[in-house]
Amino acid sequence: MTFTHTTTRRAIERGSLLLVGAALLGAPAGADPSEHELIESLALPASASPEPTALGGLREALMGGQFWASFRYRFENVDQQGIDKEAHASTLRSRLGYKSAEWKGFTGVLEFSNVANIGASQRDYESEPPAVGDPPPSRPVVADPVGSQVNQSYLAYSNPVGEFRFGRQRIIHDKARFIGNVGWRQTEQNYDAISYDKEFNSGLRARYAYLANVNTIFQANQKLDGHLLHLGQTWNNIGQLSAYGYYLDYDAVANLSSFTIGARFTGERNSGDWSLLYGIEYAHQSDTADNSNDLDASYSHAYLGGKVHGAHVKVGFEVLEGNGSGDPLRAFQTPLATKHAFNGWADQFLTTPGDGLEDTYFDIGFAGGDFKGGLVYHIFAPEQSGTVDYGDELDLYAKYEIAEDLEFGAKYADFRADTGGGFDDVTKFWIWLAYSF
Repeated sequence: MTFTHTTTRRAIERGSLLLVGAALLGAPAGADPSEHELIESLALPASASPEPTALGGLREALMGGQFWASFRYRFENVDQQGIDKEAHASTLRSRLGYKSAEWKGFTGVLEFSNVANIGASQRDYESEPPAVGDPPPSRPVVADPVGSQVNQSYLAYSNPVGEFRFGRQRIIHDKARFIGNVGWRQTEQNYDAISYDKEFNSGLRARYAYLANVNTIFQANQKLDGHLLHLGQTWNNIGQLSAYGYYLDYDAVANLSSFTIGARFTGERNSGDWSLLYGIEYAHQSDTADNSNDLDASYSHAYLGGKVHGAHVKVGFEVLEGNGSGDPLRAFQTPLATKHAFNGWADQFLTTPGDGLEDTYFDIGFAGGDFKGGLVYHIFAPEQSGTVDYGDELDLYAKYEIAEDLEFGAKYADFRADTGGGFDDVTKFWIWLAYSF
């Protein structure tokens, strides 16, 4: 089945003008504070007027806002077949943020982020993949370049119609499978956008965003005209049904332009001490705008599992279609996803191969008290028949909450490539310590 979609230049210009208007209002970009943020409020004198002037109200909103900070130290080691030296990345991510109190329905968010090397230097790893035609890297890639940036900066306006945000903001849909923030990396992916969000009493949630720019994990910009529409309906003890349409028109990389439409249903059914876990999803992707490729690919995912006394078991099957031509640009791609969370933590399938991808996985884990841990095992094969399997991967993880705001964690990923499948063996190991207030 083929879907077509066109966007008029008038609609694109209208979205661009709205974004310029947001900038003039002082709206550069954002995401909400975490639950561990410190709230600081202004203690007003007893003689203060119960109905402050407009200027006074704005001043109090600014001085009575919330501040937060977070720090995450991480050591990442990568051993990759075909590269003589291992990568050793020792980095500290620091964030400092502020959210104003509400004034006439308006709030503002500003957050800065910095990534710095601790001990080791950036010579001990490659922070970006080599460009086409460049020589092979001397060490494996760890996608955590050092530097500082404005992580979030937006103006929000709320009324009974919904919440509107103007500026740089975090956008995550459905566990970030297609639209995410890549929160695993030290530099987060965020969006220069105008967004709308409304939750109804019936359990329906409607979201829309116009994207003008993607701020990538490499601290670079990707200009585009993007339209994200997402509808979700939640039923207690049954699950959530989502429907979505994502139109992405890239400026510099036109062959990434696509239109994706799909639906997803996931849930957890409780029965005494037991819970049944289930989910199913289907999406279709086609070329759009100036994409010169004939893109016509589908995505499907289904899983089933159970949970009891903190332990869970789940088996799933995920398929990203290829084309048989061997061209990845004609396979189903997810350029804005939090890709690390899917298809193995060794990150071998950040780009779907031209022959597509089938991922059969088994997930076993336990969460109790301050501890979480488990393993995930993947079997990777091409979606197009007649070619060699890609390989398999074992992922292990453990996290311990030392205190309310302090977490220690470790992860391990071991990808073993099948001969002739086009991939190399890769082993990765992480330890981290995170603190926030």
